[in-house]
Amino acid sequence: MNRTAPLRTWLCYYGLDAPLEAYGRFDLVVFDATYHPALKRRADGGPILLGYLSAAEVLEEGPWWTRAQSSILVEKRPQWNSWVVDLRDAEWQEILIREAVPRILDQGFDGLFLDTLDSALALELWRDAPRYRGTVRAAVRLLETLRSTYPDAVIAVNRGLPVLPRTAAFVDVLVLEGLSSIYEGPETGYIRVDEGVRRLLLEQLEEGLKKNPRLPVLTLDYASEDRPDLVWEAIANARRKGFVPYVATNNLDRIQEHTLDPGSAPDGPLPRSGRRAG
Repeated sequence: MNRTAPLRTWLCYYGLDAPLEAYGRFDLVVFDATYHPALKRRADGGPILLGYLSAAEVLEEGPWWTRAQSSILVEKRPQWNSWVVDLRDAEWQEILIREAVPRILDQGFDGLFLDTLDSALALELWRDAPRYRGTVRAAVRLLETLRSTYPDAVIAVNRGLPVLPRTAAFVDVLVLEGLSSIYEGPETGYIRVDEGVRRLLLEQLEEGLKKNPRLPVLTLDYASEDRPDLVWEAIANARRKGFVPYVATNNLDRIQEHTLDPGSAPDGPLPRSGRRAG
């Protein structure tokens, strides 16, 4: 696998069936770690394949549900049928590091896509600081331990921007979800992200990138096919910043090829893969 090539395209796909001819056109691909297409490679060894791992939420009836003690379940997320867990719990961190990650890597993935850190960070930063004190430190410790335990694995993280100045050195790829457009629900549908929210995300990102200026940034936005204005606006917004975009529908169950269009290629240099990924 060529980890030194620039990351120009990426894909996040949680469907079951897709041939290499479909997902192999991208430089980096994220699949669900349990239910995913057959992991195959192009002749040049690509694409980089990452398996999804939820750091701070556990799905009911998911692979780690029976291992999550009731004492660490903080609150339910009905829309996802998941529970936020207390990231400070030592046993939970051991499950992630010693069991969940090997389960991903042993399948042939090159690394992991770490999601839901924000669910944990929100508990201390915005919900109840005295009650959840130490959660931010636990998130930093998790990433530091993942890096030292799996030095050759590619580690991508979805957001986690409040701690990025402390974790950027341990991360190979940063995913910025919801920079331009999001799915608000069945009644509202897809909408533009508020400009104030966008500004805050970019400010937090800028602070983190000071610690790792070469960290590749991928964007994940959401828009339907009948909203081409949102699709191309998200792509343009990302590329103006030098980010690598992908625009999906909310279920992430279709492979969208907007960013493969040569006519939509950005001007100027694109970020290269990160410290461990390149």
